[in-house]
Amino acid sequence: SDLDSAFNILNKIEKDSHSNHYSKVITRKSNILISKGYLDSALKILSHKNSFNNNFTLDNNVKFKNLEISLYKGNYNLFMENLDSLVNNIGIDKNNYNDLLELKMISLFFSNDKDKFELYSNILLKIKMNKSFESIVDLIGLINDENILISELAHFQYALIELQKGNIENTQNLINEMKNKTVYSEISLVINAEIEDRINKNYKNAIKFYEKILEDFPDTIYKENILKRLNELNELVIEEYEL
Repeated sequence: SDLDSAFNILNKIEKDSHSNHYSKVITRKSNILISKGYLDSALKILSHKNSFNNNFTLDNNVKFKNLEISLYKGNYNLFMENLDSLVNNIGIDKNNYNDLLELKMISLFFSNDKDKFELYSNILLKIKMNKSFESIVDLIGLINDENILISELAHFQYALIELQKGNIENTQNLINEMKNKTVYSEISLVINAEIEDRINKNYKNAIKFYEKILEDFPDTIYKENILKRLNELNELVIEEYEL
């Protein structure tokens, strides 16, 4: 939690780091600066060439961190340009590629309203800076947006903040208020079922919620995991009944 001390330690590591560790050090340093709101300083660190290696090239960690900063800056056209370049040119594994496609999908929600993209980007930066109250205030405004995609994205983000704060009842209330018209409704229903399952230990409710997900979203990507967990829960419920 002591960002300044962490940054000073990374400075010491950077002086002695080998080229294969250098990118990890500078991305961690830039991440600290982002958490303090210093986006331009974070970019400067990422573009700095280490004195011991004039041929240092940006690896995936640095490229993703550059993209993250361009997202927080809120310039829609610049962000899309950087995102498309990364999707088309970088050698990445499946998980990273899926992350980029998700970013692409989200950004397209704002294609006709770039001012709201700037607002959402600023919300993400506030979350990164641990300013949850300020981010929630802005999210409430987006929840009332006429664009259902933007509205449910904001609703989902609000629920995540409450979940991370440990406000379980608020999280479930927010999920129950969603309109069940987008992928974020589906994900939120999964979270709600897992809250009943893993946190509240209310297995009978969890079973109902998991079954409802399969009913409403028969082609859900979570189907295999849900079916597996349903089998486990049914066995637990039977054991409790027998006891």
